[in-house]
Amino acid sequence: MSDFFETRHYAKTRKNHVCEYCDRLIPAGEPRYAISGKYEGDFQNYSLCPWCEQHIAQIENDNGSSYEFQRGGLYERVHDMMYGEKCPDCGDEDYEICLHTERGAARLTCRAGGCRREWELNLTTILDLEATT
Repeated sequence: MSDFFETRHYAKTRKNHVCEYCDRLIPAGEPRYAISGKYEGDFQNYSLCPWCEQHIAQIENDNGSSYEFQRGGLYERVHDMMYGEKCPDCGDEDYEICLHTERGAARLTCRAGGCRREWELNLTTILDLEATT
């Protein structure tokens, strides 16, 4: 007998939550996916923002049934996919990434010298995701 079960439901929050995958604050009153279950004897309970719930199976190359991912894993995926990205102004590769899944974007800030240029890229493009409705 398997020691795994999972339930998920979509609802507006009554209090603040944090998305397990992108670490974004999900403010009270916004929708979230609440996932709970038992895996290898341990109870798990976490939230996903709508953007992460919609794209996580593609990002993790999963078959869509259950996911094994790390907290904040979206940041690591984006960072890996952006290897070699250069600042449009100074050409430096030293930048800070800030995820904005509520609008499906990553905001980059150059950390080189006095540059501090900011630019935004679409997460669907960065992660090479198929278009979803």
